[in-house]
Amino acid sequence: MLRKTVFLLICFITCISLPMSVLANDSLTGPKQHYIKLKYDDKVIFHEEVDEGKIIQITNADGEILESEVLKRELEFEINDPEIPKGFILSYWDIQDDKNTLKVSPVLTEAKSVNITFTSLEGGELIQNNALTSYLKKSTDEGTPLNDVLPETNPQNNWKLSGWFSKDKNDQYKEIDDLNALVTRNAEYYAIFYPDLNDNNIDDRTEEITVKFIYNVDDKTKEESIHVGETVKLPRPDRKNYIFMGWYLDEEFKEQYNHSAIIEDTVLYGKWEKAEKVVKDSEEKAITDQDISDQIEQYLTQQQQGTPQSSDNGKNDDDKNNNDSKEDDDKNENDKNDDNKEDDDKNENDKNDDSKEDDGKNDNEKNDDSKDDAENRNSEGNNLEFFEGSEGNKENNSIYTEDTYVFKNDNVGERYMIKFYDADNRFLFSLTLPYGRAIQILHENGNVLKEYAVRQNTTIHLNVDEYVNDVSKFLEFTSRTKRVNSTSITEVKPSVHYEPEQAVSTAFESNDKNESRLVTIVTVALTFVGIIILLIYFMLKRRKKTDVVNVK
Repeated sequence: MLRKTVFLLICFITCISLPMSVLANDSLTGPKQHYIKLKYDDKVIFHEEVDEGKIIQITNADGEILESEVLKRELEFEINDPEIPKGFILSYWDIQDDKNTLKVSPVLTEAKSVNITFTSLEGGELIQNNALTSYLKKSTDEGTPLNDVLPETNPQNNWKLSGWFSKDKNDQYKEIDDLNALVTRNAEYYAIFYPDLNDNNIDDRTEEITVKFIYNVDDKTKEESIHVGETVKLPRPDRKNYIFMGWYLDEEFKEQYNHSAIIEDTVLYGKWEKAEKVVKDSEEKAITDQDISDQIEQYLTQQQQGTPQSSDNGKNDDDKNNNDSKEDDDKNENDKNDDNKEDDDKNENDKNDDSKEDDGKNDNEKNDDSKDDAENRNSEGNNLEFFEGSEGNKENNSIYTEDTYVFKNDNVGERYMIKFYDADNRFLFSLTLPYGRAIQILHENGNVLKEYAVRQNTTIHLNVDEYVNDVSKFLEFTSRTKRVNSTSITEVKPSVHYEPEQAVSTAFESNDKNESRLVTIVTVALTFVGIIILLIYFMLKRRKKTDVVNVK
């Protein structure tokens, strides 16, 4: 009996917890969407994203459902010809999209002597009975003015109706000159629209404008012609010891051109900054422009390889003076070496008089040691020399020289480019940091998730979703440098934004979570109460049986 009771309790808890978990999951994540394309007579009548789980229904003119399907994936559906009673024609397809269903129904109209088909092309739609459609068929009497049966049009934003057209024998569009002409036969007409971003009633695709580039280097300029609404290909000039910061719409460099569509004659101004300043600033502020990041990386690489960077006359004069000083130093060093060599030769001759074999051998070793010492002094400059007297006669003191080498890391003091990319390998930002600098990647709540140490030019991939909350809108990464004792640490943290709608949604989601938690607590409490009641019941029942046995 007890086993049956435990089994029933487990089933009860499972039946309650599973629906609750599904409900909680649905409240935290929105419905997935899929593209659906509906076609009739090789014409697309609907193509949009629809929530997963929505019911797609095809009905007849009376509203009876002919086909129905639950959307679970991207769907392309060809609608069959509907049943049309005698004396009627199909005018258009009416599409009603509500919360749970997408209903597609044919709209019929009475057939008359002449049938006219209307089709809207790119940039607009047709209006019939307050419904938008790209395909419409009407039936009218012969001799009716065309203007009386033309449907209204609904141009999209920044588009205008060019006019109504028909097709000639060569399948070319030909504009209808007289819209009041009488309809005498079946025909097909097309509503053609044109883009007009600058609202001057001229087709943007044929209107030319000029973009002028002012490089701000040696009075260099360039002009390029484009059509209204197009973007211009931006040149990227080079200049030694400078970083090109981009093209701006004003001479004060307040508004940067953001590759948007250009609708009028425009002048763009090139902005430059000294490379050292940009490199220094990039240690504190993340660089979000990949082109600027690439320029800095190239500049640092050239510095590390010793490639000359400046073409300024002042810098060349300094280099020349440095070279002259170096030549003088080399000359003095050579003279000094020559004097030392003469002294060594003299000492060698004196010692050869006393003992030719032994002293000659010692002198060779000594010369080798002196040569090594000179080379080490020239190359390292960190030698430690000390002298000791020999025991016995002080006149025969020997000189002992010891070279002490300190480990030298050539990377110390160098600056390296650290580039950050997202999970899809898209550039996020970059930093220029010194060798050995510690990097901490923080969540928006301030918790450290990852740590790195700068050793070389490096690429780091970040999954942005791991560093922001679900309800936050990611803007960019920001950086700052803090000091802990004597150590500098660069912190990288996401900058986020909350939309008012998101705040309201968050509040609703919070309420849903609280309700779910409350339901869970109540369910668990009721479950425990049920268990206790069952245990008490069985205990009392068992005691009653025991009392009956004792009485017997």
